[in-house]
Amino acid sequence: MQRAPLTGSSSRVGRFGPRSLGFRLLVMVLIPVLALQVFAWREVHRQNVAASSAADVSDQAELLLVSGNLIVPLYLELTSTHGLAEAEARGVDRADLQQITGTSFPGILDGARLDLDKGLDALAARQGDVVLPTGTTIRDELLVLRSSLTELRRSFDTRTATAAEIEDGYDQAISLVRTINHTAGEALMGAAVSDDLRGIGAETGQLIASLEYASTALDELSDAAISGDPQASLVSMIEASASFDASLRQLRELIDPGRRARFDQIVNSPDFTVVAESLPKYIAAVSAAAATPEQVVTRPEDIKLLTDVLLGSFTRLELLKSYANSFLLQEVNHADDVQATAESARRLAIGAMVLSVLVSLILLVLVIRSVLRPLGRLARRSRQVREGDLSGDPEKPIGPTDLRVVTRAFNDMVTTLKAYESQLDRLAQGDTEVDDSLPGPLGDTVRRSVSQLATVTSQLHESHAAANVQARTDALTGLANRTAALERLSIIGMQARQEGHTGAVIFLDLDGFKSVNDTQGHSEGDRILAELAQRVRLACPLDVVARIGGDEFLVLIEHAESLDRVTARARDLIAAISAPCTGSGGQLFTLSASAGVAMVDGHRDPLASVAQADSAVYHAKERGRGRVEAFDERLAHVIEERAEMALTMRHGLAQEQFSLCLQPIIDIATSHPIGAEVLLRWNRPGIGEIGPSEFIPIAERTGVIVDLESWVLEEAVGILRDWRLDPTTSRMRLAVNISGRHIVEGNLVSLLDELCRRANVNPNLLDLEITETHLVADIARAGTVVDDLRAQGVNVAIDDFGTGYSSMSYLHRLTVDTLKIDQVFVAGMCDDRLDRTIVELLLRLGDSLGLKVVAEGVDSEQKLSLLRELGCPWAQGYYIARPMAVADATRWLRQQEALASSLA
Repeated sequence: MQRAPLTGSSSRVGRFGPRSLGFRLLVMVLIPVLALQVFAWREVHRQNVAASSAADVSDQAELLLVSGNLIVPLYLELTSTHGLAEAEARGVDRADLQQITGTSFPGILDGARLDLDKGLDALAARQGDVVLPTGTTIRDELLVLRSSLTELRRSFDTRTATAAEIEDGYDQAISLVRTINHTAGEALMGAAVSDDLRGIGAETGQLIASLEYASTALDELSDAAISGDPQASLVSMIEASASFDASLRQLRELIDPGRRARFDQIVNSPDFTVVAESLPKYIAAVSAAAATPEQVVTRPEDIKLLTDVLLGSFTRLELLKSYANSFLLQEVNHADDVQATAESARRLAIGAMVLSVLVSLILLVLVIRSVLRPLGRLARRSRQVREGDLSGDPEKPIGPTDLRVVTRAFNDMVTTLKAYESQLDRLAQGDTEVDDSLPGPLGDTVRRSVSQLATVTSQLHESHAAANVQARTDALTGLANRTAALERLSIIGMQARQEGHTGAVIFLDLDGFKSVNDTQGHSEGDRILAELAQRVRLACPLDVVARIGGDEFLVLIEHAESLDRVTARARDLIAAISAPCTGSGGQLFTLSASAGVAMVDGHRDPLASVAQADSAVYHAKERGRGRVEAFDERLAHVIEERAEMALTMRHGLAQEQFSLCLQPIIDIATSHPIGAEVLLRWNRPGIGEIGPSEFIPIAERTGVIVDLESWVLEEAVGILRDWRLDPTTSRMRLAVNISGRHIVEGNLVSLLDELCRRANVNPNLLDLEITETHLVADIARAGTVVDDLRAQGVNVAIDDFGTGYSSMSYLHRLTVDTLKIDQVFVAGMCDDRLDRTIVELLLRLGDSLGLKVVAEGVDSEQKLSLLRELGCPWAQGYYIARPMAVADATRWLRQQEALASSLA
């Protein structure tokens, strides 16, 4: 025997999920894998950083290598050019200088120029795109420098350049080289992230500093020799030499011990130390010359001594440059080795990540094959058992030992359940004999259950019928309830479809029944409902009558002869309901009902037929209540149009298609403006501006009015907030029209409290205008809301007073502040005696009740004068001002206030 699932979760048994074994095994495998991946990723990231840093260090070291090659030829050219120019300025010709010194300084100059030009070409070609701190590239700076050097060399060759011009010209080149070196050095140190790379940066920076100190020492030596005041330059020369010696000591401490021997060999060589040996002699010569009127450059023996120091300095600078080239090239190669090592380590880490994933997947596959596959078969068999299928063969115990034990226990359980199911089948057929073959505690349980089930089964059969009736009966009226009505309507529809005849639904909705509950209490309302239900039942003895809501009834007609006959029956039912009811206290209640009729042809869902009849009832209430409306194509079209318009209005509200206009209201006696009435406008795309008379009724019927008016109230409070900032408008009022549906169904009290409190606006400056025809729809609820609004400080006005159903009878049940005389009476009061009398009566009524009265529709001076004569306090209309945009209306109110104040 197949049985339904025991619980809704049985279909999920054995599936992959957070609680499944497969998921947990997967998590067990993935956690260490993910941990390993994290560590491997960190290593990959670290090696990526190291490789990138090494590449940057290599680039900057290469830049220093290229730019460092400029230092020696630049200072050689500077020293030679400057020295030759200064010697000529002091009367020593270039040819005589060569004869005196035995050295061809022009040859040294030509070689320096050639080396410098080659260095500049190499720098532009290899590093020209590097951007300097000035924002320009090296190539751009070299173009300027080349032009300056060409001009300077031409001037020197033609003997028109002075020593000062030469020194200033070469300072530009020196400044550029130092900028490049310092920029590259800082970038190199910033890119170094490891000790090796930081060591490269420190060694390279110190080497470049040593080159610059050596060049500076050479420059200061030259200045001391050719200066007009050699004693003054002597101190600078000694300081430069001392700085150079100190930088060499620091460089020796920084460089790798493996390269220190090569460094010591260079700095201790005779060619390198000749400057240190000759420099004291030159210093003594300069000092001796300071006591005589002669200059150093004019004595042949001193010139020869100076030449030896200069040539030694040139040689020392060349040796240091040679070492620097070798050193920087080694540093570049070292950085490249670091980068290659980091790349290799990164690839190794990635390989480890991939390998760990593969190993984990292999382990997972092995676990699945050995555990999850047999466990999955056992889970599928368990799901079949949970769903009542016991017909399968026993599962074969395979897999690990623990899983085999579980499988055997499961097979034993299934065997026992089969025997138990067989006993239940016999019990269902009336056989209460207990199968004694069931062993153990389960057999004892089954034997006890059989006797209990036999007793319970008979009791259930007896109560089932009563429960079935109760589940389909309305407890208050004894009529069928909604469930029974829909079941019967489904049968009527099926018969109509099969037999070709038509059924019908009459939907009855009591008018104003809520007021009975509000005024008399629910117990009295329930008693009246029960009485009206009996009237409907007696009027339709052959039809199903059901109560489907608080005061809503259905009459289901199985065979409807025609729509007209059904409509006539609905009118009879309204007449039966409208007969007076006697309350428990003897008072009489007269209620009415509205009815909607829908035909049932069997091609629609029962709920669709009820919905059609409900729509017809709503249409009947809109058209005046106490009447019958039938659902037809016309009504369906109207409902569809309303739904479309409602959707369009909601979309328009979201798209800011609605706007406000203000029509001013004045004090007739003083001409002072007292405020304005807020009017809503809809600028619908593709159509243009739509007046409120076209969309407000549909908004009220569909409920969109609540959202629209909530938006209007928020905007109105915002206008009052802005008016509060100007003394001329700070006390002016705004009147807002509010739908009766919003009064009854909305949350006006809390909404206005929140809006006014948030904007810091006095609620007393806000007037809510309610059309009296809406107030009478639910006077009890309306009265409560109006009282709450007035307690909050909001003023309430009855709009279009005198045109409603029963103005006077309802006025005493509401506490309001203002009456607005409908423009229908104002329009005819100058020509029609009756209209004038009505206006006078309304003014007296307002005066006697202490209410403010506003006359609407004042469109001529004659009407305004008559209202002033009759003592009407306030007025509005086209003669006073037409509706205007908010900004224009605000400006008009301020101007009118100023004008009225000036005439007072």
